[in-house]
Amino acid sequence: MAVLKYIGGSHFRELLKEDFAKVGVEVEQGITFARHELVKVSDEVADAIHQLVDDEFEEVKEDVKDEMVRDAAEDPQPANVTAGSYVPQRTVEPATTDAPNDATPADQENWVNKEEAPQTGSPAQVEGPQ
Repeated sequence: MAVLKYIGGSHFRELLKEDFAKVGVEVEQGITFARHELVKVSDEVADAIHQLVDDEFEEVKEDVKDEMVRDAAEDPQPANVTAGSYVPQRTVEPATTDAPNDATPADQENWVNKEEAPQTGSPAQVEGPQ
């Protein structure tokens, strides 16, 4: 048995049954890891995790008390996690035009390139006839 600690950037990391199947390991259900929680898994599951996302986990080599370690075979979810409760934040797509920030979407659609976009700023910053 191996003891792993999730050290990734999210609060939780869930590996699904399908993820393990990608590397040829069959598990009954997925496993959710809370950040910095110690979880005991089989050697086969530990090898699969290292193949899938090695940089997000570290193996704990020192002796730890059993009450500090959750056994993934008995309890695949951390106590403070409800399955399906975590929804990752959506990333914002960058704007597709170089339009000024105060432009409406209708204005942005009409501009072909930034030379046609209206100029903003003080008169000293705007080129052309005043």
